[in-house]
Amino acid sequence: MPVVLLLDNTILSNFGQVNRPDVLFDLWGAIMVTTNPVMDEYHNGIISRALAPHAWEKVPILEPAPAEIAFAGQLPGDLGDGERSCLAIAISRQGWIATDDMKARLVAKKYGIGVTGTIGAFQEALKHQILDVRTANRLLKKMMAAGYRSPVDDLGKI
Repeated sequence: MPVVLLLDNTILSNFGQVNRPDVLFDLWGAIMVTTNPVMDEYHNGIISRALAPHAWEKVPILEPAPAEIAFAGQLPGDLGDGERSCLAIAISRQGWIATDDMKARLVAKKYGIGVTGTIGAFQEALKHQILDVRTANRLLKKMMAAGYRSPVDDLGKI
């Protein structure tokens, strides 16, 4: 596992939607961080998507170095500020990114950084017995009902 794991708004929103930040804290609490642009995106979703308002207050915010800010500005413009900030820091500091955004995942792959996302978090939570299959599937179904486009519909089959 990396020294630092940058959480993007897609994963924060999915686990915030079902009010289960504890899953990510139990998995990656020692290494997970995010950025101010990601938190700005999440806070916008608190009102529009009824996300858990205090779910992520304990996640450390990393401030990008000037070179990381400059690099973020060179990343594809169709990425949001949150994705660009997470990618720039992960690339610079040889971390990983947790995102479900396909464009961000492709950029991460291009630069050789590790990627995980919502399904990866569920897989790890099942592996480490943080969740059982029944609970994980219930949470996944709630996420899907809220708009998450999951590549699977039964976590017991992966």
